[in-house]
Amino acid sequence: MVKLRDGEKAEAQSVEEFRYPTEFDPPRLPQNVPLDAAILKDWPVTGITPTAFETRNLGTSVEVEASTADGQRINIRCIPQHVRFLRWAKTDAGKLANGERLSVEMPIIHSMKNTNSLVLRNGQRVLLGVHKLPEPLDGLELSFLRVTAMAASAK
Repeated sequence: MVKLRDGEKAEAQSVEEFRYPTEFDPPRLPQNVPLDAAILKDWPVTGITPTAFETRNLGTSVEVEASTADGQRINIRCIPQHVRFLRWAKTDAGKLANGERLSVEMPIIHSMKNTNSLVLRNGQRVLLGVHKLPEPLDGLELSFLRVTAMAASAK
């Protein structure tokens, strides 16, 4: 639920911050090691170090802007959005001297979003969007909006 005055913008969120690495330093060899291929093939595995991160808000949000001249017809601009983490996916990050593949795990994030500009009657309910969910299969998510204009409070 979002409440706002005529001509204002508002947002409602129910989100969780999700931080994940986006850039990495490759494995490093110690200093002063002879570059002999036989030594490098038996070198213990070293990690790939994250160096930069991003944050995404996971969950639901809606941005709304509304205006009305007569309290009966309401101009609405709204953006409902649902962002979900689906899973981690391995991404190729190179190969060691012994032939072993290196990988990093990156998030697969799914986003469902509508941008709407509508004129609605006071009290009207409308279906804003229908989205097919990636999981569970054959699932759908519906976005509805109901608007109600209320008289301004006397001061």
